[in-house]
Amino acid sequence: MQRQGSSTLISLPASFLFRSDGVSLREEALSAVDLIATALSLHKNHIITIEGHTDDSLMMPTLDHPERSNWELAFSRSASVLSAFVKRFGLQEERFTIASRGEFGPITENDSRAGRAANHRIVLRLQPPAVSR
Repeated sequence: MQRQGSSTLISLPASFLFRSDGVSLREEALSAVDLIATALSLHKNHIITIEGHTDDSLMMPTLDHPERSNWELAFSRSASVLSAFVKRFGLQEERFTIASRGEFGPITENDSRAGRAANHRIVLRLQPPAVSR
């Protein structure tokens, strides 16, 4: 968790939330997502953007992974997190925006396995009401 101006950012590694190249939340990640949903429910007036991030590796579509680009993978993962917050944990969907940053917001170089793994993440950007409207 970190502050960026008036926003609070919560960064979650994709390897914790999703199986490799998957878009459905892992069962073992749901308890952590539940804790975050509980915290978000305490800040009812905050607007939340769910940003999906990837590395810059080219992707090949498969039966299990039909997304054709990092952009689509990041978007699908953001949508999966939104779906859990709304359908499973009862948060109001009008508080959320989803975004795909794809490979265009790296936090480190993509020249190693560790760097690529770090760039695969979901970022929750919480904005207080005065800033978000």
